[in-house]
Amino acid sequence: MKVIVGIHGLDNKPERSTLNQWWLKAMNEGLGRIRSKVEVSNFELVYWADITYPKPLDMEDPYFLDDVYTRAPDTVSYSGTELIATSLLSKGLQRVWHWVRGSKFSNRTFEWLDPLVRRYFQEVDIYLFNSDPAKRSRIRNRLMEVLWRYRRDEILLIGHSMGSVIAYDVLLSEEEKFPIHTLVTLGSPLGFPYIAEKIAQAHQINVSIPIRLPTPSSILDQWHNFYDATDVIALQHKLADIYMPNNRGIAPIDRQVVNDYVNRGQRNPHNIFGYLRAKEFSQLLDTFLTRPSLTETKQGWWQQVVKALNPFGKD
Repeated sequence: MKVIVGIHGLDNKPERSTLNQWWLKAMNEGLGRIRSKVEVSNFELVYWADITYPKPLDMEDPYFLDDVYTRAPDTVSYSGTELIATSLLSKGLQRVWHWVRGSKFSNRTFEWLDPLVRRYFQEVDIYLFNSDPAKRSRIRNRLMEVLWRYRRDEILLIGHSMGSVIAYDVLLSEEEKFPIHTLVTLGSPLGFPYIAEKIAQAHQINVSIPIRLPTPSSILDQWHNFYDATDVIALQHKLADIYMPNNRGIAPIDRQVVNDYVNRGQRNPHNIFGYLRAKEFSQLLDTFLTRPSLTETKQGWWQQVVKALNPFGKD
């Protein structure tokens, strides 16, 4: 069986069942737009917002209203200013980081940066800094329980934003337990050298400048990283420059998309629903769902052998 597993990103979310249905709607909307003959049915969302927030968002919350599922608008386009600004910012940040980490100020980089990140991003503080080991363990276990349940199936694992960091971390640390067919990262911060170095430290990997990390060997077929050029969370989007091929030769394939999410007249290029219905992701999803699974391929081969040995089909 083929299964799609998703893990959401930072910040509080609506209740699990609502968010699960919105992910499904966005994926099936995208499949419909490319005239696919299939729909997503076997899907499970790894929901962890309840671990870090006391109650889910409701209709009274402005964030909820800003981030609800809405169907795609007729057209979405970038301004030239947006593209130029984000491109310059990306290149500038990368150069500054490499300069600082290679200078005499290198050892003090994290002294001023860590407190800022820990103060303003509680989930990063919990997960990457392990400030609350019990909560971090619960988040990891949520994903591992789902992957274990579907261990005999072909899994396409989707990590959005911080969810991509959690997915990578679990796959890297539990490589022997959870083989998956395909990893998809959407709007991922895994390309930020700061995040990459924190992951390296957590896994006791020697840090070099520029940073290099392994692609988990538990990824059996592909790793696709989709980014919108104006998504500031995925600003450092070239994961292939950081994550080296695994023992199967699999490494990230970076692909630019247009995140068309617009709500109340405001565009949000980081929103999950815009990513889930992007044409390039929908094409990948269609291919995953329609091509023969590994078990089907094996079964078909065995049936051919049986037929060759017993062409009349008699017992």
